[in-house]
Amino acid sequence: MLMLPRLLTYLTIGSGASYLTFCLVVFLGQRQLIYSPTPLLTLSPKHPLFNMPYQEVNIPVTTKKQDYLHCWHIFAPNPASKQHIILPEEPANIVSNKTILYFTGAGYNKGSYLARMKGFRQLGFSIFTCDYRGYGKSKGGYPKEQQFYDDARLAWNYLTQDQGIAPQDIIIYGESLGGAVSIELATQEPEVGGVIIQSSFTSMADTIKQMGLMRFVPVEMMLTEKFNSLKKVKQIQAPILFLHGTADELVPAYMSEKLYKAATQPKQLFFIPDASHTRLYRSGRNSYLKAMQRFIHSFIR
Repeated sequence: MLMLPRLLTYLTIGSGASYLTFCLVVFLGQRQLIYSPTPLLTLSPKHPLFNMPYQEVNIPVTTKKQDYLHCWHIFAPNPASKQHIILPEEPANIVSNKTILYFTGAGYNKGSYLARMKGFRQLGFSIFTCDYRGYGKSKGGYPKEQQFYDDARLAWNYLTQDQGIAPQDIIIYGESLGGAVSIELATQEPEVGGVIIQSSFTSMADTIKQMGLMRFVPVEMMLTEKFNSLKKVKQIQAPILFLHGTADELVPAYMSEKLYKAATQPKQLFFIPDASHTRLYRSGRNSYLKAMQRFIHSFIR
């Protein structure tokens, strides 16, 4: 019996040490756990599946001339030309002179999001998108929160300063992590034409706490990559649309509802029934492209 207290002490110490070790691993490796950059671009807009005319653009990072963002400027379709349609939704070309500045999620690179961009183009938009530093052909250090914001600023400055596109003719669209990047940028650009946030989260801490054992970890204290969109979204002055699939397996749909409630008017919230984190394709009134079209006709001139 005398051995039992000692055994319990050892077990307590061992469990505590294991817990602290787990927390340390999470703290030191959080960026590797959050971001999943892929350097290889396996697809481009000219692939036969997409057949989109585009221009490659390299935007230098001013602090380090050897670092740059690799970007695609995909041109809007000619209204008179027949488009190659690949998406199930009915294309509804709004014949817009606006440009979508598109920020992708935390995984892979922009080559994995071409179907989404094809949908935007079916609506008549030009699209400008860059890989963040560390992704695709973009050169720079391993991703971190401030670097995402800096890269978004570089893309915005290229469109507005180098290309002379008026802020009101740009719609910022952010998907998942790109939604947090878009919200940060939109808080600084009150004249932007509109903002669309898809499948995004209230904060990185809220998202991580959804993941199994992470609910037992003091995430708020440990996390350096905060992406606190809920705190920032109320500062956006432009029209904003939130899109989310009701069957999103990574970011619960209620997070978009919380963002929507925190945002100021004019705003819209659209849930895509049974859609997952990335697969949003539905037809008719449930099409996210149709929701985009209604949003643009409602708020954006």
